[in-house]
Amino acid sequence: MTLTQYPTAVLPRIGRNQKYAPQDLADALIYLRKLYNPDVRGSKIKHRKRCYPVYDSNVSPSEQPCEAEPVSEDDLEQLRADAFERSYAVRWLTAFCSCAEALTDGDGVSPEMVESLIQDASALLAICAGTASAGIISRNFTFNQGKIQVQLTDIPLDNHDYSSVGAQTWGGACVLSEMIAQSPQEFGLWGSSLQRPLRILELGAGTGLVSLVVAKLLRALAHEDPVGPCAIIATDYYPSVLGNLEHNIMNNFPPSEPQTTVSISAHFLDWSQFSVSSLQLDAPPFDEPFDLILGADIVYEAEHALWIKRCVEKLLKKPACAASEVPPAFHLVIPLRATHAVESGTIERVFACADSEAAKVSSGEGGHVWDLRITRKDSIVCDGEDNVRFPSDGHEVEYAHYTIGWIKV
Repeated sequence: MTLTQYPTAVLPRIGRNQKYAPQDLADALIYLRKLYNPDVRGSKIKHRKRCYPVYDSNVSPSEQPCEAEPVSEDDLEQLRADAFERSYAVRWLTAFCSCAEALTDGDGVSPEMVESLIQDASALLAICAGTASAGIISRNFTFNQGKIQVQLTDIPLDNHDYSSVGAQTWGGACVLSEMIAQSPQEFGLWGSSLQRPLRILELGAGTGLVSLVVAKLLRALAHEDPVGPCAIIATDYYPSVLGNLEHNIMNNFPPSEPQTTVSISAHFLDWSQFSVSSLQLDAPPFDEPFDLILGADIVYEAEHALWIKRCVEKLLKKPACAASEVPPAFHLVIPLRATHAVESGTIERVFACADSEAAKVSSGEGGHVWDLRITRKDSIVCDGEDNVRFPSDGHEVEYAHYTIGWIKV
């Protein structure tokens, strides 16, 4: 079955499911899942490597390794929006669920196998009959072998504002979430650092995956050792995105749940306001600096890197004098897209490498001031998986992970 074919053309005939092999039925459910509940492309990490030098001034951004441009998804979105085809898929799933138990009469078909198929079909039925008709997609993410589970809702992009891309979950958020879940110590989320009050900020949170993973991770750690007060502030600019972000936070942390020392909330934040040098932030939650700032897939315009740097300069806590303190840091993950090579290249020019010639020149001799610099860069390669949004183009998806911190220059 290919994703460009209609359900009416490829699904086994309604009422004759018992005549098909279980694998054929499982393939049909996979087809429907990819069509109506697609995975996020390029979100499964294959390998990671450290990159040096961080920035090569002799190589233009357009010559840096990058991901091939995805195939257009217009036809697939049109297929998903087809009301008749979706209605047929609902009828097919309903019929499947009602007569699936008859499959146990076949040779080599176990009750466990049938139960698994019924569960998959029931979940798809809820999606196809409900929110999918409005262009809304529900996703379940798991990390650390199921120990961290997050349920998200993606909503349609705002046709009146193409920049409201945070309405959907992107691969960079999945990559950063997986890194945090696998190696919390790399982000200062481990051991004695959790004994003190901790403030965490996410820029361009979108659907909230990264912030929600951090909140669930810290709440899980609190069951093992005491965790001090921790405030996670998930921010975005667009009203529709903020509304969906609040919904996702509420869905994962209902108000009825017992209160803990770990809190998470959604707030409006405009990066461009930080271009005003005299800006003073005195309203909560931005009246105090943050220990950790996170960002994923947030640079898609040429001016974003500069806005973000000025924002982080105002909001990231300066390093403490105590050597045992975990240094405050800004972690940024971006995909290396051919279509956005110029925009992504601005990150390395704006932040510059801590030991690069660009940093030495811009800091001036004898400056002795704190400035934000890239202290580490990693390349992360993920599977370019086949799904309905981006049919497989045969290419892996590559991301850059920047660790940015205060350097005394």
